[in-house]
Amino acid sequence: GYLSGVYFYDKYRKLITVNGNATSDEINLNEYKDDEPIATFHLKRSGSKLKGDWLGKDKRLPVEAGW
Repeated sequence: GYLSGVYFYDKYRKLITVNGNATSDEINLNEYKDDEPIATFHLKRSGSKLKGDWLGKDKRLPVEAGW
């Protein structure tokens, strides 16, 4: 299904809009700035966590989130 939300870095404290799609095991979100996509999250469910990568502007960073 469709997902949307926001996140922020503690350092900048500016909300960053994301939206995309989810399946039972995977989430793909696009990050936007001024209504233009600038980066992508590719996350997979691993137990009670989401693990994957943030890809943007020639960078790849590991991501892990839990609930």
